Amino acid sequence: MVASSYNSSTSPIVLAPDSLETFDLPNGSAGPWGITSDRFGRIWFVEESSNQIGMFDSSRENFTEYNIPTKNSLPEMIAVDNSGNVWFSELNPSQLGELKAGTSAIVEYKIPKNSENLACGPIGVTPDPSGNIWITCEFSNQIDEFIPQREAFLSFDLPVFFSAPLDIVLDHSGNFWFTAADSGMIGYVKVSDLKNGTSNGINEFAPINQTYAETITNPDSPSETVTTSLSTPSEIALSPDGSTLWITEHTASSFDKYEISSKTLVKYWTTQTGSSQYPDSLPNGIAIDKNGIVWIAEHYGNRVAEFDPETEEMIEYPIPCCSTGIAGTLYLTVASDGAVWFSEFYGNAIGELKPSPPGANDGLSVSISPSLLGMNSTGSTLKTSVSLILQNFSKGEQLISNATLEASGISSNGTLTNCMVSFEPSTLSLSENGKNTSVLTIETSGLKAGTYYLTISARTSPQSLIYSTILKVTVFGAPQPDRSLLIKGIILGGVASVAVVGLMAVYLARTRKIRRASAPRRSRSLRNR
Repeated sequence: MVASSYNSSTSPIVLAPDSLETFDLPNGSAGPWGITSDRFGRIWFVEESSNQIGMFDSSRENFTEYNIPTKNSLPEMIAVDNSGNVWFSELNPSQLGELKAGTSAIVEYKIPKNSENLACGPIGVTPDPSGNIWITCEFSNQIDEFIPQREAFLSFDLPVFFSAPLDIVLDHSGNFWFTAADSGMIGYVKVSDLKNGTSNGINEFAPINQTYAETITNPDSPSETVTTSLSTPSEIALSPDGSTLWITEHTASSFDKYEISSKTLVKYWTTQTGSSQYPDSLPNGIAIDKNGIVWIAEHYGNRVAEFDPETEEMIEYPIPCCSTGIAGTLYLTVASDGAVWFSEFYGNAIGELKPSPPGANDGLSVSISPSLLGMNSTGSTLKTSVSLILQNFSKGEQLISNATLEASGISSNGTLTNCMVSFEPSTLSLSENGKNTSVLTIETSGLKAGTYYLTISARTSPQSLIYSTILKVTVFGAPQPDRSLLIKGIILGGVASVAVVGLMAVYLARTRKIRRASAPRRSRSLRNR
């Protein structure tokens, strides 16, 4: 196997000073998908359309590529173990691939079929500290363990047959959590209790947020149903302290926080896409950096989101892309230096986003006050104020003249169903080191009782960075047709600060569907989008 090496000939597209750059793949290479980084800071990714493994050395801006022996293998996800070996899944032949550390040799291992003769359909690959590789089998509804020393596979059945597992995250004890896309569930695996060919040691369940609960039917057995508050859970990440899971929902515009000890689920929203063709942002790839910041790839939103769980502030970075449409960013990874790297399936590129240093206070700030509001009379309207501050712009940056306010939440794509939010004024003129205020008004009509987290945002142009804070609204009592609800508003927010910068390439309306293999049992997950 001969590896090819190329220098990146493209000039990085700069979204913000020292912030975001993209690097075109070499000619003939296409379809970057799963992406990860190693301890040396090198970026590894699969090239689904050209059937290759790519490596990018950012210090030299140099690509090296490796051809996968099996043609049309549809490589999916990729990971690097502690010894530097690169592992990747091959969906079409149901194989596990390995690129040996320090070599250009790719070895492929055929994953055995299950007892019903179903192929694995491998998606996620996750090395554990001992060097064993854990694989999610989307088609056969199993999780497999590969033991490299013996070149042996062990298979473990999921309790719910129509689960379609996609992603795994290890915890601090060596056990792991996983997502089950089709059943709207997550699962926990106690590794010491696993038994080959059984479901021993696997606890699969559907987290419930009473404000958002729906019933899913087993497509093969309509009498089997599951009540869940997750909409096609795709990727999963664990907070640094091991207390919280973060989950993306790939048929909506929402992502979730699951508190392990209290078993509570909170649902947050990205901003709306504003596109009739792509109304859902489809959060997918997710990673958490050493500071606990949650990073999310918005597949159809064409953005990378930065969410701070402590302050509940969010910044969304639009991705400049190709002339044919959105970038098609599904996956991202956080490198050892803190930079966030992402793949662009449509753009045939990978990108690097360098976060602002902790404590940076340049750009636009969004805040809501007062911090606590209550409404006790029927037919009342909740009102509060939103403030924008433009401050500490770096020398030479173009001063932004105004910002537009907007809100997202409640429904799957973030439209405010049975709820009206307005701003007066909705656009604020900005001046350096100046504070500007708008009055936010919330009215509801038939909104059921529950707790809602609304994303309140400001942007300076349709293509600019978007700054958001979270407004928590608890609605008590049964829905009324005349908007006579008892509403208690609790503002959870604060200040979101990063540099505000220039424009990105304008979104284009048309793009083609990603070519993907159809799974035999898929109904709701990543594969049908």
